[in-house]
Amino acid sequence: MGRALALGGLGCLRLLLADARYADGPLLAWLKYVHGLDVLVRLPADRLLYADLQGLARTPEVPWAEHRYVRTIQGHTQVRRVAVASAGDLTSWDSFVDAARGYGVPDAALWACLIRELAPTGQPLAEAGALVSTRPWADGRAALHAYRPRWHSVLVAILLKRPHSSCLTVATVAIVNPALGYPLFAPRDAFPTTPQGIC
Repeated sequence: MGRALALGGLGCLRLLLADARYADGPLLAWLKYVHGLDVLVRLPADRLLYADLQGLARTPEVPWAEHRYVRTIQGHTQVRRVAVASAGDLTSWDSFVDAARGYGVPDAALWACLIRELAPTGQPLAEAGALVSTRPWADGRAALHAYRPRWHSVLVAILLKRPHSSCLTVATVAIVNPALGYPLFAPRDAFPTTPQGIC
């Protein structure tokens, strides 16, 4: 990641999708406020922010919305139905907030969502998965669909330098199996620039 940031320069990469092992407050703040790189990462259930999100999801202020999509697992197509709830302006991740202050951002906040499977197998709210992001998303559905491709496996990235620019562009998007331990990153031009996120 450091190498890609050094090659591309400030603001060249737009979004990092990562597993829970990258859910580190100071790392997220460094990527966001030093390199201008937003992060969408799985939020571990043992974090205070997860507990706060669980509490918020039990109130009317954070409504749940059902969503269904088709996924393929080992060649078998399956309809998955999930409920998603999201909240923004979250500040209970102290290490992120403290690190952001160190970078001159006194009002840093995070966006997060809970994802609870409804079908084919129901999941209790207490076991819902969660994503946290350094940028707001239109809703939990948009974040879920942005995060899902990181599970597809093994396409190779070809990074090309644009003429008259220090930024990199991707000819083929890299989507790497998470078992290999490599996070997926996307160049700034890979996603729409609307503040609502990917819909």
